[in-house]
Amino acid sequence: MVTDGVNSWWTNAPTLSGAVSITAGSSSSNLNVGRIIYRSTSLYTNLNGTGTMTNLGNAIIAGNMLTNAGSQIHALWQGVMANSVANTQRFQISFGSQTILDTGMQAASNTPFRAECWIVATGNTAQRSFSHLEWGPGGLLGTLFAFTNSAVDLVQSNGVSTVLALKGGAQRAGAHTNTSFRVYFEP
Repeated sequence: MVTDGVNSWWTNAPTLSGAVSITAGSSSSNLNVGRIIYRSTSLYTNLNGTGTMTNLGNAIIAGNMLTNAGSQIHALWQGVMANSVANTQRFQISFGSQTILDTGMQAASNTPFRAECWIVATGNTAQRSFSHLEWGPGGLLGTLFAFTNSAVDLVQSNGVSTVLALKGGAQRAGAHTNTSFRVYFEP
């Protein structure tokens, strides 16, 4: 680095060479650095009007990512419901074979929505999840804001890759569209 007594600047870009050692206590296995692990701004919408669930955004959580107790995944989905007559909408968040959150059919349209999910490792094949989905204002006259919360204990093997997904169904094709999806990891 060069300095003139007031300003400092690099004459050459700094580089890192060699291995970087990371440990968690005395263990150096199954280590990851916290970061965003998935992001998408692709548009995903429900494909039919029969209420059948369609993936609105999913990510594969790599095996052993949630092996250390306290490690967690934080997922965030954001989207919009169509500007049309009030529709019947349904959202689900699933992790592997288990449903974390299910809104059931809800009357809502003309509004944004936002879903969040935290999955915390509590054991080798155990996790605890906390989810929240909200939308509004919109839908039926007088409906300002609506939300669904859940807290669920999960039993998914941490040693295999597992799909985390937001699914949506509605009484009209294209009734809602996911516009942004991100997944963060905290070791």
